[in-house]
Order: sequence, then structure tokens, then C-alpha cells
Amino acid sequence: MALLLAAGFGALLPRAPYFQPEPLYYLLFFLAWVCALSLLRRNSLWMYGMLGFLLGLSYLAKTSIQAFVLVFVGVTTLRMLAEWWRQRKKQPVVSYGASEDERWSLANHFIGIAVMAMTFLGAAGPRLSYANDAFGSPFHSYPSYWMWMDDFQEGAAFMQRYPNAKAFAEMPPEEKPSAMNYLRSHPREETIERMRHGTTKKMGEFLSPNEWRRSGRELLPFRGWLLAAFYVMLAVMTAFRIKALKARDRESWIWPLAPESGRWMLLFAVGTFAVSAAAFGFYEPIGKGDRFLLALYLPMALTPLWIAERFRRQIRGTNLARPANLVFFGLNGLVTVMVVVRLFQLLADPVFQRGLS
Repeated sequence: MALLLAAGFGALLPRAPYFQPEPLYYLLFFLAWVCALSLLRRNSLWMYGMLGFLLGLSYLAKTSIQAFVLVFVGVTTLRMLAEWWRQRKKQPVVSYGASEDERWSLANHFIGIAVMAMTFLGAAGPRLSYANDAFGSPFHSYPSYWMWMDDFQEGAAFMQRYPNAKAFAEMPPEEKPSAMNYLRSHPREETIERMRHGTTKKMGEFLSPNEWRRSGRELLPFRGWLLAAFYVMLAVMTAFRIKALKARDRESWIWPLAPESGRWMLLFAVGTFAVSAAAFGFYEPIGKGDRFLLALYLPMALTPLWIAERFRRQIRGTNLARPANLVFFGLNGLVTVMVVVRLFQLLADPVFQRGLS
């Protein structure tokens, strides 16, 4: 309930009134995120296929999946290397039952990436084929060029100069917007300042937006605090789990498993958020507002809640069960109450645009 209220009022509902792809993209991106977290627990081949299909649908809605794919492939490859090294050294995972890593297959990693690519192409193939015919590149998107421009007006002029594949084919290499050309034409200090200023602004808009903005009234201006509550919950559950592990009350554990997947889930979430914040921060002179990062609000709330719930259930049979339940359900209740109180405030004063009532 807390997750649905926070995500619904913090990310989904604010974008719903606009004729834009974000609401659909947010939902598809979230479903793909759930598949990714599941794969970090157990890398079944069918789940790779589902992830590729959902990423393909997300790509059709909006092409901003690069950070997700890059970090997911990187984290799963790191996990594969860690598991290979553990097997090579024959070091068993610290576990008091069936090892969690027995459910994570090295072979499935390589086969699964291929399956994910094939199902992605199956879902997004028509769009890729059209882009290749119309613009000369299957992964063409104008925002990928705008990234390396100084403002939106420059991007609009670029679209008019290069409207089709023939124009792109005639583009001189030195005029093609790219990271290398941008770095050649801009001082290092200017590049760093653009990144710093843009990322800071995007993070502020994501975590603590002003209640009144040009687009209207923000439903949950304190949504960053709600996100922080979920991570406090994870920190406390982790501390309880470590304490239970040191107490070696193994027979009381419900799931006697090592926390391998929790670490990889958290690394994936933090990595995706960091790469996305940096990329959208650099893009800020062209694409303003919080709609870019808001796709990550629901996933970033789900991840700590998922891991915390697993840890809480693991120690359910120990003497830490009661304080763990108090923290877990207490923080969920706090988030729910904060959103409900805000909802009543909005109902008492239902003005969402200045000058309108």
C-alpha cells in the first residue's frame, strides 16, 4: 500500500494528464525492473526473454533504456565473474541450507543475454527497421544527438537540417553531434560545470520539487523523504539480519540463505540511478523538468522494500522478529499516513493551476 501510494502520487499521476509517452513508459519500465531484480536472484532463461520483450516495449514508448541495459549487463557480468571465481577457488557461500547461488547459473548468463537480445528485437524490430530506412540507423533518435548540443533551439535547427537518411549520410563527420566532438569544442571546465549544475538541478527536482511550478501544483513535494524512509527500512533490516547472523541462531531462520542477490539488486539500482542522473543532468540544457528521472521513482522505492521484506522474513523465527516487524510495518505505515494526509490537503484545497479553481 505504501509503495503504491508513494509511486502513484509521486510519479505516475503527475504525468498522467499530459499527452506524452511517460505514463506508459513508466509502467513498462517498472515491469522490466521487476524482471531484472528477479533475474538477479535466479537467472532463468524465460525471465531473460520476458525482460527483453518488456525492454522492447519500453523502447517503443521512449528510447531512454540505455542506462538500464548498460548497468544490468554490467552487474550480471560482475556476478557471473564473482561466481566463477568462487567456484574456481571452491569457496562455498556462507549459508546454512541450500545456497542461493545454486539458483544462479553461469551458462544461463550468456545464453540469457542472447535470448534477451532476440526478444528485444522481436518487440522493437519494426521500429528499428523503420528508423534504419528513414534515418540510416536502426537506433536513431534525435535526443541522442541533442545530448551533445547547448540548447533546445540548436536541436530544433538540427532536426530541420537533417530530416532523413540522405541528409544524415551527407553530414560531415566533424559536424556530427557526439561526445568526442563536444569535448573538442568545449573547455573541460565548461563540460564539468554543465554536468554538475544539471545533475544537481535534476536531483533537486526529483527528490524535493517545489509545490508550485510552471506545470502546476506538485502532488507530493516531499517525495524524496518517502524514498528515504524505504532506505532507512532497508538499513535497519540489514542491521537486524547481521545481528541475527552473529547470534548464529540458524535453526530459527525461515530462509537460511546468503544475502547474495540483495547486494546485486542494490548495486543494480544504485548504478542505474547514478548513470541516469548523470546522463539526464548533462541533458538538462535541452530537456528540462523531472519527467526524465521520474521513471526511476517506483523502481528505486521497490528495490529497498523488496530486499527489506526478504530480510524480515528470514529472521521471522528469531528473537529479532518483533522489532523487525515494528520497524518494517511502522515505516510503511508512516509513508502511507504521509500520503493520505497530503491527499486530504489536496481535497480540501483542490487548486492545481494558478488562477484556476
